[in-house]
Amino acid sequence: MANKTASSTRQDANNVAGMDAFIDLGRIPEVILNNGEAAVRIWGRNDIAVMVYDMGAVSGDLREPLTEMGWDGTTRVFGVDRARARAALGAVHDMQAAWADRQRDGVAQIIVATSRGPVLVNFEPEGEGFSIDPATLRPESGAPENVRINARSNGTA
Repeated sequence: MANKTASSTRQDANNVAGMDAFIDLGRIPEVILNNGEAAVRIWGRNDIAVMVYDMGAVSGDLREPLTEMGWDGTTRVFGVDRARARAALGAVHDMQAAWADRQRDGVAQIIVATSRGPVLVNFEPEGEGFSIDPATLRPESGAPENVRINARSNGTA
């Protein structure tokens, strides 16, 4: 894998800034923590948590993959086994599908379903906290670093 250059680092920052324009990244930890019991049950089964980012924006393009993963149409956070997650993410990009197979001790995985595509989040309660996986930011490049998400308590990063 090529070394990261200053321009690729700037591009990662631009991708995060662009993502922040269409979703409030601070809402991800808030929703997951508010649904903590469900998330703990999901991760206890070694499944992946799926968070529906905007319940009001679930239309055809988003409804179909959510339904294929087992969404009941009403739940904000639900679990999906790795095989179903991999199949749904494979329609987006192979690198995102591979993320579903990646398991590390102490790291829980969350698919944040948005109308603009999935945001893949890793959660390390004893480490980095919430971070966006590189497969979300630059799937074609194999960007090697997570981008940390800071929970927002006052609406600022």
